[in-house]
Amino acid sequence: MTFAPERPGAAGFPALLGSHNILAAIGHTDCDAETASGALRAGLDAASRGGRPLVTHVFNGMAPLHHRAPGPVSAARLAAGNSIAGGVATMLDVVRWRVQSAGVPLLDAVTAASSTPSQTLALAGIGRLQAGHAADVVVVDDDLALQAVMRRGVWRSGGT
Repeated sequence: MTFAPERPGAAGFPALLGSHNILAAIGHTDCDAETASGALRAGLDAASRGGRPLVTHVFNGMAPLHHRAPGPVSAARLAAGNSIAGGVATMLDVVRWRVQSAGVPLLDAVTAASSTPSQTLALAGIGRLQAGHAADVVVVDDDLALQAVMRRGVWRSGGT
C-alpha cells in the first residue's frame, strides 16, 4: 500500500501494514530524503514473508530532485548504478530489449523478470517453474516474440 511518510500517523503505518501482511510503499510524498529513508527502513523492518519496501509513482506529487534538497527520490536510488527505475513497457518488451540490445544472457533476463520480483514481494508459489508453484508460462520464438501463454495451468491465446 502506498503512503506519504510525512503525513500524520505515518510513522507507525509500515508496522501496521506488516502486521496484516501488506507491503509498504512510499509515494505521492513531499517528504525530505531523511524521512523517505526512514520510512523505507521501517517498511523493510515490518515487511512480512521477507518482502522489501517499494517506492511507487516516483515524481508524482514529489518535489523534483535537487542537489541541495534531494527529497524522496534520492531515497529511491537503486543499490547498483545510482539510477531510478520506471517505465511503461511490458515485461516481455523489457526482457527482449535486455537480451537483444543490452546483451544480457537470456537466463539472467528471465530471472530478473520472474523470480526476483516474486522474491521482492515475498509471493509464494510464483516466479519459478517448480512443482507446487503456479503453472504460469510465456512461450516465445527465437526473436522473443510472444507465441503462447499458460496462466495457472490454462493455455491462453498469445501472439503479437
